[in-house]
Amino acid sequence: FFIDPIMFESCGVQIPQGRIAIPNRIMEYLDDITLFKSAVADYFKNVHHWIPVISRIRLHNLVSNRPLHQQDPDSILLLLSIKLILSIPNQNKSPPELYTNTKQFFFLVEAAGCFTLQMVQAGIMIALYELGHGIYPAAFSTISTCARYGTALGIDELNRADLTSAGGEEKVRVWWGVLLIDHILNIGVHGRQLSTQGPKSNQPLPMDDDDWDRLVAMPREPQRLSNPTELKAGSFARTAQAINLLSQVFQYLGNLRAGLQLEFEHLDQLNRTILSLSNLVEEESAQRGILLCCPVGFC
Repeated sequence: FFIDPIMFESCGVQIPQGRIAIPNRIMEYLDDITLFKSAVADYFKNVHHWIPVISRIRLHNLVSNRPLHQQDPDSILLLLSIKLILSIPNQNKSPPELYTNTKQFFFLVEAAGCFTLQMVQAGIMIALYELGHGIYPAAFSTISTCARYGTALGIDELNRADLTSAGGEEKVRVWWGVLLIDHILNIGVHGRQLSTQGPKSNQPLPMDDDDWDRLVAMPREPQRLSNPTELKAGSFARTAQAINLLSQVFQYLGNLRAGLQLEFEHLDQLNRTILSLSNLVEEESAQRGILLCCPVGFC
């Protein structure tokens, strides 16, 4: 797959998933299934609203269909990362034990050759924790790993068949989650490069968040980043549009620092677009009764 992709595709084989013995210290965090189901409910109540990158249905099936000790390593890692993002660290302990164990297990699963979407989702949760608790430079390296995994999995350039297949919408959202954290980490940072190339004009936008949670079928032709912003969109799609504008601001600042000639007409248009999206988001928030603080914050 990595050395000769053409040969890999022609052989029609699958990448073998790594099998490792799950350390006891990891399983101890997940041994009470009742408490963990409660943690999953807390995740969807507190985290999912502003970065919905994990399928509600799939996660519920994950904790219901098989005992946790029988799950694959990447599934256990994802569950552990959810527990991490919900945790409140003890200020007297640095770094928290749950964080260090989760990060070490991430490295262990990665070294075992696990190559799945759940690895990226777990990495997003870990990077969020590191971002929120100011754990640098680990946050940069974690989201960089997610970006490399995402591009290797091809979720940055999904074709129509990928989008309409099972799990296509989740892949769209996971990549936008990577873009989101990558851009947040670089706000106010000079001289550092994004781990991603930034959004592309034909990038598919996430579908309406409520529709996704209810398993409403994905439209045959999803909205693209190049579509007019006036079209109805969900909260995470508005966040994606705001990320795109932030990416353009980064490009402008990069050109400014490089001493390149600036196109002030384009800058003026960018400013108007940012203000327009900000106003649109505030109107939608009032009309639909939904929280849209992320796109407003970016604008």
